[in-house]
Amino acid sequence: MTPTSWLNDKTNNLHCVTSRVVFVMLALMGQLLHGTSYGQLVFKSQSDSQQYWELMRQIFSNLERDPHHDNEALYRKAERLVIKELVGFNTEGFALLSQVEKSNRRDTIKCVGIYNLKIKKIPAVVFLCDNLVGIDISGTKIKRLPERINQLKYLNRISINKSKHRKFKFNFQSNESVKSIDLSYNTLRKIPRGLVKFRNLTHLNASGNLIKKIPSSLPKLDRITSLNLSFNRVTRSGLNSHDWVGLKNINLSHNRLTSVSFSLATFPDLEECNLSYNNISSITSVLPSKRLFFLNLYSNKLKTIPSSVCILEKLYGLDLSFNEIEMVPSSIIGLRGLTSLSISNNFVNELPNEIGSLDSLQNLYLDNNRLKYVPALSRLITKLHLQGNVLTEFPMNMSSLHNLHELYVGNNRIAIIPQAILSLDHLESVFIDGNPISTQDQVTQQVIMKLENKGVVVKH
Repeated sequence: MTPTSWLNDKTNNLHCVTSRVVFVMLALMGQLLHGTSYGQLVFKSQSDSQQYWELMRQIFSNLERDPHHDNEALYRKAERLVIKELVGFNTEGFALLSQVEKSNRRDTIKCVGIYNLKIKKIPAVVFLCDNLVGIDISGTKIKRLPERINQLKYLNRISINKSKHRKFKFNFQSNESVKSIDLSYNTLRKIPRGLVKFRNLTHLNASGNLIKKIPSSLPKLDRITSLNLSFNRVTRSGLNSHDWVGLKNINLSHNRLTSVSFSLATFPDLEECNLSYNNISSITSVLPSKRLFFLNLYSNKLKTIPSSVCILEKLYGLDLSFNEIEMVPSSIIGLRGLTSLSISNNFVNELPNEIGSLDSLQNLYLDNNRLKYVPALSRLITKLHLQGNVLTEFPMNMSSLHNLHELYVGNNRIAIIPQAILSLDHLESVFIDGNPISTQDQVTQQVIMKLENKGVVVKH
């Protein structure tokens, strides 16, 4: 008996498969599938399902050989084959269209899933579900939302994924109830203008489309707090200088930006900004400094940390990993509120002494650079990752880092483990593998033994 079981729903033309295998595979890879092992994956066809499993096996095989293998392209390909993942498939209140048609208690239905059907209109029976909160019409030919949608007074979320739509229309004057719309993984070239009809829309997901420009009409969605435009083809912004008050989270990752010349200060309330996986080599615009807490510039083409970044006093988290940074400027002292900083996988060969003045810094990731030494650091540091550099000694003020939990200095040129490491009472794990440290040396053996006796995991 195979671990894969099929559910065939002829009415909905569904091809569903339990995701227990996915859970097992991803759990082994350290990536849980939305925290559940009993979801349902909906495919257009059995061949799509088979291709999906082949991709998952390939990903698993890659990660078995190398836990750090980049499977981004494979994940993306696999994701596109899945129409929908139904987490908690039998959750009370959720119903497929076939179940809605048979139900004599439609007032208890909270969410309807209409997947992979060759229909062009939302079936009339759906509008008999008076207490409907969510409707998902992914993988269908429905390109219009009718005026009857306003009969559903409690409807607050609509999903229209993976339907290959280039356009989508809303045939009504306005809507007050819907707060979240998901248009991801279609073939939209522009964000539909009709979205302005949703007066209380707060979350918009238009990721995985073909959008090339941030449209100038977006600020008309004046209630939006979260905007996801990741995995598009954005190269520029059509926004003017008028403030877009209220937007707190913008995701522009996996686009084609080469610079940030448009002013993010247009969003005065912005708290999180994801610009990862672009080709950004410069940031010439002003960034919002009032409330920006998290800035992600992972995997770009930056050669230095932009001066416009170093003045963000409220910034908590900054990720600059996988760029081309050669120097960390002394102006980094301006990031007074920083608690987490990642500059891993760059070309940094020296850190300024000012980095020790970042008094709030707790997590510092500097793996795979060209560092020869590390200056004194904040005493609040809990995680210090320095693997894959050319260090010949442990960090300068290590004995003062009493809050340190993780110290990873593997694959460097360190020959001696200092006795001072034994004074770090909160230490939980130390990686020293790949260094010319002689584990046959009696002093070294004693230090390692004392660490392990304290419950510290030592990788050597």
